[in-house]
Amino acid sequence: MKNTHPYFLAAVLAVLGVSIFVYKYVGLGLPLTPEESSQTWQVETRIAFRAGMGPTKVVLQYPNNPGRFAIIDQNFVAPGYGLFTQVEDENRQSVFAIRDALGEQVLYASFVAHLVPRSTEYIAMEEAPPEATIRLVGAKLLAAQSVLDAAKSKSADTPTLVLAILARLQMAGSDDRVDVLLDNQNSQEQVARAAVDVLALAGVAARVVHGVRLVPGARNVRFIHWIEAYSDGFWRPYRPNAEQPGLPENYFPWWRGNAPFVQTNIMGTIDTLVTVARATETAGRSALVPLSFMERNLLEFSLFTLPLDVQQVFRVILMVPLGVLVLVVLRNLIGVVMFGTFMPVLIALSFRETTLLWGLFLFTIVVGAGLLVRVYLEYLKLLVVPRLACVLIVVIILMTFLSVLTHKLGVDRGLSVALFPLVIITMTIERMSIVWDENGPATALKQGLGSLMAASLCHFVMTISFLEHLFFVYPEILIVLLAVSILLGRYSGYRLMELWRFREFAKLAN
Repeated sequence: MKNTHPYFLAAVLAVLGVSIFVYKYVGLGLPLTPEESSQTWQVETRIAFRAGMGPTKVVLQYPNNPGRFAIIDQNFVAPGYGLFTQVEDENRQSVFAIRDALGEQVLYASFVAHLVPRSTEYIAMEEAPPEATIRLVGAKLLAAQSVLDAAKSKSADTPTLVLAILARLQMAGSDDRVDVLLDNQNSQEQVARAAVDVLALAGVAARVVHGVRLVPGARNVRFIHWIEAYSDGFWRPYRPNAEQPGLPENYFPWWRGNAPFVQTNIMGTIDTLVTVARATETAGRSALVPLSFMERNLLEFSLFTLPLDVQQVFRVILMVPLGVLVLVVLRNLIGVVMFGTFMPVLIALSFRETTLLWGLFLFTIVVGAGLLVRVYLEYLKLLVVPRLACVLIVVIILMTFLSVLTHKLGVDRGLSVALFPLVIITMTIERMSIVWDENGPATALKQGLGSLMAASLCHFVMTISFLEHLFFVYPEILIVLLAVSILLGRYSGYRLMELWRFREFAKLAN
């Protein structure tokens, strides 16, 4: 008697997943495709620290005058804290305060920024700007004056003077006067601060601007820095390494001046995490439809209610089942041989940061070198666990060496080799060496190439923006994938590779 239970279960799961998908799309109006044309961004800041007994005060810089952007929404999550805002040196600050706090504290502040069409990045100022303050003394003052004199000879007005000074400050390492100004720290922020000091000698009011790049799905965003110089009634922005005034469209100015991003009265370190995501404009569409109590609860328990940094993590995690389904098809239907069960999916996840070509190159280098070490360890007759420990240590040494070497060569992509899953690479080297000994180098290389091919295909599928958006907004699609996996698990016929392998028997049969 044929067992129909798996087929019935797969059908129920498929109907359930598709029904929830259709209901959310038709009834709740959730978007089916990522709105790439949207210029609305959600930016979230997570602040974590350990508080001792007593009053705690945290001052967070908050956007005040973001130029061509408009802040259309804001939200704060700080249980037990009082919240108020203040303006200091043209910067808007959010102040969190509590009388007694003890232990781990986590605060959230988020806002939604919208790019205003036909707006300008120049900030008009009707009253006279503050006078430029000369803060340099001693050797730095002499160095700044020298840089200013050299820049003046190659400029005609304030914009060209600013560009000439910034170009001069890019000569760190080849000009001792520039090194003195930068304190031998050739960072973007240090160049911006030095440019402001040099412009003060010329009587030009300037200020440092701190901001972020608005990139979809950016987690742990780093701040970028530029300057604004006053001329002809406007504050005009200049990037340290640019050849003309202006900013790219995705540069968002956060705060200005020399104040730090977060200030507090507690002792110890403060961990901040800034996350950027393109805001899907579902709220406006959903508001057009009167929602029932159950519908509001359904949206309340969606992934959109999670903190923004956690959302970015789930955007990656939800793509893993799709990559696993690709492996199932490759292994059970096509017959591709590879190492491990889910190793190619884990390698594909690391390719998200290294990019595919660099990931393949670095992975091949590490595994190839590790395989040579594994062959040498075979002569030492070590036990299995100590041998694996030796291979793991050698893999870490190789990754460290590659990171340092590529950094010295100016290839920053090589630094991402540290993102490879260490244990998976170690087991791949061990498994490949065993297959090499038992079945020969041809079989080992065949399985190695099959693993890289599967990882590349998984990487391609898992990085499709449409699918990433679809799985995040409609996670019930995973129920459909579960149904498909159950059906594939019942397949026991020929694989495509076997049809090619046994082609001679087919000829004899005919």
